[in-house]
Amino acid sequence: MLNGKELHNEGIIVNHLEENLTQHGCDIRLRKVSVVKGQGFIPREGKTMLPSYEEIQPFLDINGNEVWHLSPGYYMIDFIEGCNIPKNKMGRIVQRSSVARCGAWIYSSIFDAGFHTDSMGTFMEVFHPITIEKNARVAQFYCYDCTDVNEEDLYNGQYQNDKQRK
Repeated sequence: MLNGKELHNEGIIVNHLEENLTQHGCDIRLRKVSVVKGQGFIPREGKTMLPSYEEIQPFLDINGNEVWHLSPGYYMIDFIEGCNIPKNKMGRIVQRSSVARCGAWIYSSIFDAGFHTDSMGTFMEVFHPITIEKNARVAQFYCYDCTDVNEEDLYNGQYQNDKQRK
């Protein structure tokens, strides 16, 4: 597993704050929250058809901070930070312990070798009502070494640079 300085020095994590680099990754900040609407379809072959997503606008709390009050449910979340996964690495995102202690989990699939995006995203399941301030550190991105992937086998699928979320 790479430490935060290695993620920074190798250019794997982008749009981050150096003070958010950690012993085992980089704390990442919540930029956008959307609720999942409709229904997706995963075919045996071909591309997945995603459900629609509706952005939830934050509102101002009594101190003038932008916050989301989230009820139990399943949310797509976007981060300020992006990534550039090289051919010999794979990445993941996990919630910070403070998020779990407040009643929510953040799930991510594997970020494959060759994947890149200016703004990472994944999903959060809220089990107990929670209020989160915009740009709060809610998750940690971490990266593992893996066997080199041939150039022709690097990720270049429908989620490259998260074009389905733009």
